[in-house]
Amino acid sequence: MVWLYVSMILGATTLEAQSNWTLSTKHLALTFGERGVVLAVVDKATGRNLALSSSDGASALPQQCLISAVFANATGRAAASPISVTYDATSQIITATFSNGAIVPVSVNVSLDMIILKLEAAGAHVKGLTDVLFLTTPVQIQSCAKGPTVLFDNTFALLLLPGSLWTQVGTVYNEQWGSPMDPAGTRAHWDEPYSSCNVSSAGVILRAHSSTASGHITGHSAALWGGPRAELDSAIQRGESAFGLPSPMIAGTWSKRSPAAKKGYFLISVTPDNLDATIHYANQSGMGYITFQVSIL
Repeated sequence: MVWLYVSMILGATTLEAQSNWTLSTKHLALTFGERGVVLAVVDKATGRNLALSSSDGASALPQQCLISAVFANATGRAAASPISVTYDATSQIITATFSNGAIVPVSVNVSLDMIILKLEAAGAHVKGLTDVLFLTTPVQIQSCAKGPTVLFDNTFALLLLPGSLWTQVGTVYNEQWGSPMDPAGTRAHWDEPYSSCNVSSAGVILRAHSSTASGHITGHSAALWGGPRAELDSAIQRGESAFGLPSPMIAGTWSKRSPAAKKGYFLISVTPDNLDATIHYANQSGMGYITFQVSIL
């Protein structure tokens, strides 16, 4: 999981003054409607729109909106779409307003060829607020390879990076958002490995999730990069470096591309009594690593 910091402060703006608006980088353009509904996710090189088909009407669902929130109620928790999302291009502030009067301010920073959003303080502490979901990007990419925070096909890639300790990023299948097991839509599929998949028409949603369980949400952030598949590795490394994320090297080579990282490994529980034997058999088997499963309690 990768973390990225974004600055965006939400200011109050009248709904009538707000039309569709766009956040853009060198390779990617996102267009939003008045409620923050993601209307277009465009690969600027080809003009291809990867967004799931959606409307910008009153029935907008949380999984269609750039920013949504989860509020506690008498029966548990429920995700809510904003009634308006305004963007002030001068101050680079997005403001999401909800029907209960809650206001979630987010600052925007477009740098490193990424769209970076950061939750700001004003209005963020609202009674009943438990989670904020942001940088939600619902897309449809046929015959793509899907990873926990990345979607790509042979030509184009989308990458979502966490920019703060308490921000989680991941992918959620659209048809599973708001399921009985996850009514608030906050569970991401981090446990699923990279695989070849033909994404269903329901599509896949990249999104960042911040919980007030940390004590606050101010400063929590995430970043979205989109661009040519061939530039995905460099985008990951750029984000790791800029945001102080782990970026291990093996003999001077980035570990994700090091031949040493592809060696076999043991995933095993080890005790002091069998440690020497485990190392011996790992060496004899040509294994490069032993991954220890231990209890820290």
